[in-house]
Amino acid sequence: MPGIATASTTTLENTDEFLGNLAVIDGGILNGHIDSHRITWIGHSRGGEGVARAYNRLVNGYSVQNYTPSDVKLVSSIAPTTYSNPVSVDVGDVNYHLWVGSADADVSGVPVQTHFYSLMERASGARTSITLQGAGHGAFHDGGGSLVASGPCIINRAETHQIMRGQLL
Repeated sequence: MPGIATASTTTLENTDEFLGNLAVIDGGILNGHIDSHRITWIGHSRGGEGVARAYNRLVNGYSVQNYTPSDVKLVSSIAPTTYSNPVSVDVGDVNYHLWVGSADADVSGVPVQTHFYSLMERASGARTSITLQGAGHGAFHDGGGSLVASGPCIINRAETHQIMRGQLL
């Protein structure tokens, strides 16, 4: 079932499965190329809230075999919703990064979910945010459809991705 809880479970379990199966993925082609002690989780929209929820669950005892909370070095939320109970998405002292689109017409204007900065404000470790002027909610992904944007100076997906790529790399 789609949602924040499911997104967090997917993040936790897929990370565990990926790290636990490096020797068999394409004949072990990734062996020696993955640092399981420097994990970054990035999610968009419900997934942006989902990665925060995943980290919170991990710290609070969610059982995995192939990594620990100290292996997660960065949690990054892209235009996240903020539907969940604030306690359940508190990332504590892990490094936290937030991407915000100033033209986001999906996660804006609805008081219950608008305050994506609340995720960053609760973080107690190193934290930062980047606001992309003119980026809409849909500009952050490559799935097609509307940019879900409103306002002046809208930027497209290619422009949004170019800016993000420069920041991430």
